[in-house]
Amino acid sequence: MHRDGYKNFILITLLRAPGRSMEVWEMIRKFEQLFITGEGKIFINREEIDTDWGREQRWKNELKWARKDLVLKGCLEKGTQHGVWELTDFGRQVANNLPKNPNLLYGHEATRTRVAITAMIKAIRQIPNETIRIETAKSLEIVL
Repeated sequence: MHRDGYKNFILITLLRAPGRSMEVWEMIRKFEQLFITGEGKIFINREEIDTDWGREQRWKNELKWARKDLVLKGCLEKGTQHGVWELTDFGRQVANNLPKNPNLLYGHEATRTRVAITAMIKAIRQIPNETIRIETAKSLEIVL
């Protein structure tokens, strides 16, 4: 999942939470319920679940970085009690304006497009050089 998907999850979850705040362990539990074991697992990349970065799984690390990005943008309170994530008024406005479609909310379409482009590039690389000519265009940039 792209980091924007993590940010959107945090915003939506806090918007629905009582008092617009939540302890980090509860946020992690809700993420696990939706994306690791629940129906939302189609949105998360398998390597985000399986890969450990030091002491924690990659998805937990991404969730924390997404929280930091939201604090810097003013969507989450900066000086809350340690371990508590709280939505600001601005964060509430942002969350209310997020798309309702889960494919747009969690970046699934972008992931599917990236996978399709990667598959096409692998297929093109298997064609002998004599049979295909690829020209580059400065207006098109593909980042994998």
